[in-house]
Amino acid sequence: MDADKLRPRATGLITAVWAGQVLVAPAWVVSSLVDGASFWVWPFGLCWALVGLILAVRARLRWVRTDDRGITVRSGFASPWSWGWSDIADITSDPPGPLVTHLAVVGHTGQVGQTPLAKGDTRLWERFTERDPRRNQTEV
Repeated sequence: MDADKLRPRATGLITAVWAGQVLVAPAWVVSSLVDGASFWVWPFGLCWALVGLILAVRARLRWVRTDDRGITVRSGFASPWSWGWSDIADITSDPPGPLVTHLAVVGHTGQVGQTPLAKGDTRLWERFTERDPRRNQTEV
């Protein structure tokens, strides 16, 4: 199995929206200064652009990489974590334990790892079942 990077389906749209904010903020600052706005426009515009840039980068740093060894998950600025295929008991949208808002990976020990993928996203489940075709493919 080749390495495959799965991103949340809305990643492109979210990145474009935040990148758009990075472009709009400086234009707004220049426009406001031309119109005679006061000094508070510069810090506000720079903060607006900085937040847009940070959130655009964060959107691009949300992925799940699958390969022959297992999965590696990166969710924003958090450190990536990895599990081997042999360590994974299930991939589910309804794991045991505390509230999980995204698709989760459940280990044989009961440990739950949340991915950035939506609960209804079946791409990771499909890769998991490719490893063991006896699994029930209707779950998720």
